[in-house]
Amino acid sequence: MQASIGARARAGAGSLPSSSAAFLPQRPTTSSHSSSSSSSRGSISAPQCRSRRPTMTASTPAPSTSTRAAATDAAPGSPPSPSSPAPPPAPASIPSRPPVPGLHATRLIGVGSSVPATVLTNADLARLVDTNDEWITSRTGIKRRHVLAPGEGMTKHAAAAALRALEMAGLAAADVDLVVLCTSTPDDAFGGAGQLQAAIGAHSAVAFDVTGACSGFVLGLVTAAQYLRTGLARRAVVVGGDALSRITDWTDRGTCILFGDGCGAVVLASADAVPEGYAASEAGREGAAKAAAAAARQTAAAAAAAATASAASSSGAPPPIIPAGVRGRGPPGCAILGVDMRSDGRGHKSLTCVHADPSATDAKAKAPAAEAGSKSQYANIAMAGQDVFKFAVRSVPAVIDSALDVAGVSKEEVDWLVMHQANARILDAAAARLGLPAERVVTNLAEYGNTSAASIPLALDGAVRGGKVRAGDVMAMAGFGAGLTWVGAVVRWG
Repeated sequence: MQASIGARARAGAGSLPSSSAAFLPQRPTTSSHSSSSSSSRGSISAPQCRSRRPTMTASTPAPSTSTRAAATDAAPGSPPSPSSPAPPPAPASIPSRPPVPGLHATRLIGVGSSVPATVLTNADLARLVDTNDEWITSRTGIKRRHVLAPGEGMTKHAAAAALRALEMAGLAAADVDLVVLCTSTPDDAFGGAGQLQAAIGAHSAVAFDVTGACSGFVLGLVTAAQYLRTGLARRAVVVGGDALSRITDWTDRGTCILFGDGCGAVVLASADAVPEGYAASEAGREGAAKAAAAAARQTAAAAAAAATASAASSSGAPPPIIPAGVRGRGPPGCAILGVDMRSDGRGHKSLTCVHADPSATDAKAKAPAAEAGSKSQYANIAMAGQDVFKFAVRSVPAVIDSALDVAGVSKEEVDWLVMHQANARILDAAAARLGLPAERVVTNLAEYGNTSAASIPLALDGAVRGGKVRAGDVMAMAGFGAGLTWVGAVVRWG
C-alpha cells in the first residue's frame, strides 16, 4: 500500500473490537506454537504461526441479513492499560444545537452493496493460525469473510454498490450532484472518489473522500446531508467501502479472524428532488406520509422548545454551552433525525495503521540513491483489543442514547438497530441498552465479518432488500472505530 501525503490525513484503518486480549484470550497451544509479546500492539499477541497465506474459496456471495438470537458469554475482563481512552462526557450534559430555519429536508431513497466473490472461512483460517470455527464464532459471531482476489480493486465494488442504490432510487448517475466515498483503503492513496465518480458516470457531480475508518460511513452520511440541507446539492451518493485484507496481518490470530472486504452505498435526495418514479411507488408514498407526520410532531416540539428558550433568555439565564462533540437534529421531515458525533485523539494508539517507519520523516529524501526510490508502505493493522472493546461497549450505547435524545425519539419508537458490524458482543450490549430484542438487530457478521466503513450500508442493503426494513422505519445507527471516533445517528428509511 503506497503512502499517502500529509494533506490526506488518516483517521486510522480498520475497525474495532473483538481483538487480541479483549475477547480472544490465548488458547492453550501445543509445543510447536509459542507465544510472543509485542509492545507495539499494546495487547497480548497471537501465537507464532506458520507463515503461508490462507487457502481461499471462491463462491458467489448471497447477500442477506440475519439476526443473532442470543448473546454469547461475557469475555474475561482485565484492567485497561494506562493508554486507555478517557470516558466520553455524559450525553445529558451536552445540549443540542437547534435546527436552522429554512433548511431542506432530505430522504434516504436507495441502497446497494457489492462484495468480492472470494470467501475466506473460519476453516481456512484454522489452517493458518491456531484457531477453529467454534472458537471464532463464539467470540465474534463471524463465520466467513469476503476478500479481494489478486488484481481485484475496491473501486469496481464501490461503483457496483452505487449503481444498485441509484437503480433502487430511480435515478441516473447524471442526476447526482455529490459523491462521497468513505474509506481508509482506497485503490489510490490520493483518494478514490474521483475514480468512483468516473466509473458510475456522475460527471456533473463533485466527489471527495471521507477517511473515518469504521465511523466513516455515518460521518459521510451526515456530511452529505448537510450539503442537501443547505441547498448546495440536491442528490447525493454516499459509499462506504474498505479492503482491510490489504493491511491485515494474516498470521496474527487477534486480527485476521475479524476483517473482510466490501462496499455499500445509499442515495439521498432533497425532499423536493425525489424522482417521480420513486415518489409514486408504494415505498415512496409510505415514506412521504410518515415523514410528513413526523415533521408535524417536530414542528410542534420545536415551537415548544423555542418558547422555553425565550423564557429562559428573558430570565437572564446564560445560553447553554456545548463542551464537546457535535450534536443536533435535522429540519422537520428530514431522514437524519438527530446525530451525536465524537472523537478523542488520546485513544489513537489503540487502533492504528501507521507508516512503516513513522520516525524517519526525512530519511528517504536524504538516503542514498538506491534507497531514495524505494516504495513507501504502511504497516498492518495494530489493535489493543481490550482497550478498544471497553471503549466500544462504554461509548456506543451512550452516543445512541444521546442521538435519540436530540432527535426527540424514544427507545420504543426505534424499529431497528443498524450498527457497525464489529463484533456480536458489542451489538448485544447496545441492543440490551435500547431494550431491543435480537430480531430487531440488523446484522450480517456471520457472512461478512468486519468490513469497516462498508458494514452499515452493507447490512442495511440486506435488510431493505430482504423486506425487513420498510419505508418510514426508524433506525438507530452507530459507527465507531479508529481515531478514536464514535458517531450515533437516528435515521428514517424511505
